[in-house]
Amino acid sequence: WQGRLGGGAHNQPPASVADMMLSALSTLAAPAEHEISSLPGWGGPLPSRMYSGYIDVGAAAKQPMPMHVHYVFIEKEEQLDAGADPTILWTNGGPGASSMFGLLAELGPLLLNENSLSTPDFKRSGVPTLFSNPHAWTRLGSVVMFDCPPPVG
Repeated sequence: WQGRLGGGAHNQPPASVADMMLSALSTLAAPAEHEISSLPGWGGPLPSRMYSGYIDVGAAAKQPMPMHVHYVFIEKEEQLDAGADPTILWTNGGPGASSMFGLLAELGPLLLNENSLSTPDFKRSGVPTLFSNPHAWTRLGSVVMFDCPPPVG
């Protein structure tokens, strides 16, 4: 996903927090150690490759102290032409509104819902069950999600 997120000239200051994070992300390839291989509450293979980690945005914002933003990147399901597939940026609004909420309750490939706490697996393990989302945005393109501004999420 390197090069698909940033765009624009990298020698100009970012115009917004989103631009700052995309600029930081565009200089990185998804680190192998950030790849998610399984998720609690989901027993099958993941619908596509997923990554989660932190990006240092303090340097891009010329902050005197470290500032990190949590991200989740999910590749498009059933990629036909990775270069042509869009990358969708998602952030929830409002102070304290983690974008993980939108990812797990609205648009992600795996959702938590009212049935997550009533399955036999939940009763056995205490781990909420994830359900496949037939309307996931990852069926249309790759999704990158940020919890911003720091320290939201």
